Amino acid sequence: HGVSKTFTSAEIAVWFLNTFKDSIVVTTAPTNRQVEKLLWAEIGRIYAKAKFKLEGECLKKEIKTDDPKHFAFGFATDTATSAEGIHAPCVLFIFDEAKGIPAWMWESARGAMTGGFSRWLAVSTTDGVQAGDQFYNIFEKGGGADWNKIHISAYDSPLVNGGSFTGFDRDAGAYLIHADDAAGRIQIASQKYIDDSEKEWGRDSVLFRTKVMGEIVISDIESLITVRD
Repeated sequence: HGVSKTFTSAEIAVWFLNTFKDSIVVTTAPTNRQVEKLLWAEIGRIYAKAKFKLEGECLKKEIKTDDPKHFAFGFATDTATSAEGIHAPCVLFIFDEAKGIPAWMWESARGAMTGGFSRWLAVSTTDGVQAGDQFYNIFEKGGGADWNKIHISAYDSPLVNGGSFTGFDRDAGAYLIHADDAAGRIQIASQKYIDDSEKEWGRDSVLFRTKVMGEIVISDIESLITVRD
């Protein structure tokens, strides 16, 4: 939580569309709110703040260009929209909050990645991940051999580890250089968030392990030992 997953995904979407000729970017999330108000809101801000002309026109959930084979769009999986039939020399799929995306959408995207330069970004928080879900299988069951798996905890935040920070300051229209400059200007995990979470939940709790450590924990209210353990 609070490690800029959505903004980074938006940057990657814009970069891909503006870098590769005849490319298509498809984004999805479990609900329309997550698509329009989160990821595509960030994409829209990038377009609005851009210091040079970017490809096409950015709408609420779509980027249109003059080329009908070169575009980006987003949709929610709570409506029966399929990714089948989407083919291009360069295709990028972005699954935001991938833990909640149903199996049919994973299969649909996989069927669209039949050749060319095809890439897939799946990002998610880990609280609520269910055993057997595709996101769970990628990280926990060896089903992600062809995935580059990146685990991020709150301790990886530059506000916590003192590292350099290159997040985008929307108000200034510029990138921040030092972690201290970011405090209070963007939403990102801080040491206070970690301390407050530990005090409220305890370090060994499921909530701390998922929301702070970014671990996948499969358990129920009566479990003493998780499936993972």
